[in-house]
Amino acid sequence: MARRRFNSSKHFRSQARVVYIKKFQEGKAIYTNPAGCLEDGWQWERKPGFWPEMPVILNGNGVPWDLGNAYLLCHLNTALRSKMESIKDRAKSLCFYLKFIEDEDLDLLEFPAQTRRRPTYLFRYKLQELIDLGMAPSTASKHVGHVIAFYRGVVVN
Repeated sequence: MARRRFNSSKHFRSQARVVYIKKFQEGKAIYTNPAGCLEDGWQWERKPGFWPEMPVILNGNGVPWDLGNAYLLCHLNTALRSKMESIKDRAKSLCFYLKFIEDEDLDLLEFPAQTRRRPTYLFRYKLQELIDLGMAPSTASKHVGHVIAFYRGVVVN
């Protein structure tokens, strides 16, 4: 008997989602106006090449999630093009976590002294509920691993 595909979207109210930029090109803004005028003088210096289908995480209000997307960009700088699928997987897991954070109205950077009240532990409990409802344990494990890596990346960087 084939296993039915688990649909997580019906378990969250949050409208957070991942969108993809077809041709993402890295670069940096450079201020070149010596007169000091704030309106003019900014130029975008592009790096050569581009990344296809770069994921961007949008929060429930449709605004790019600054911390999550900065984390993805850090991985982009260390990844080879063949690892873009890994970055997409991270984006999906972080979006899943963001949906949970928004639904539960949690602060993802607040870690109470009681371990069981921390957002990461509450997320793990939620994933256990979802496993009971049909989510593959390997999917839940992948989400937990990506969230842990996200927090480690935030602390280190």
